[in-house]
Amino acid sequence: GGGGSSSGRNMMNHQQTYQRHLVNSTQLQKQSEHDKEIAMICSCLEMIHRANPDAIAQTWDECGTEILPLLVSVLERPFQKIERAVWNALYNQNMSGGGAAGANNVPGSLERAVAMAVTRDQKLAVQKVTKVLAMYSLVPEAKSPMCQCEGMLRWLTRIIDTHNYNRVKPGTPAFGGRASFR
Repeated sequence: GGGGSSSGRNMMNHQQTYQRHLVNSTQLQKQSEHDKEIAMICSCLEMIHRANPDAIAQTWDECGTEILPLLVSVLERPFQKIERAVWNALYNQNMSGGGAAGANNVPGSLERAVAMAVTRDQKLAVQKVTKVLAMYSLVPEAKSPMCQCEGMLRWLTRIIDTHNYNRVKPGTPAFGGRASFR
């Protein structure tokens, strides 16, 4: 009979769903481990830079221009995750029928997705990197390279934007992983 075939397909779908869940779970665990390592490295960098101004200037001379793009990428990581979370939440709303009747169109679901996207370790890393950047900004030779560092102003602006003036607006994610801003 046809009932056995349908039951076999359902079993296959459950296995595939379970396997995808395992892969996603493993990926999340690895990301969490990476986030923890990055946060620890950033904490160490910040502690090292609690030195006197001459030592900070010497550190800048030795590795400042090389480390700037890395520090900016640490600032960028949480915002990339937020943009992905917004895109996924909006995509899920649209796939579930959208509108007020959509199953995933629960008030606050977008905000909840954004809040859950960034881990404590990512927040800590951003905090430590901004402190290191503040220390480097006091080194006269660092000012010009910091101003010219691609992405720095964008991500620092996003970090200090506590009143949501430039936050990702619901319904505006563009393709390619970038979100639109006001």
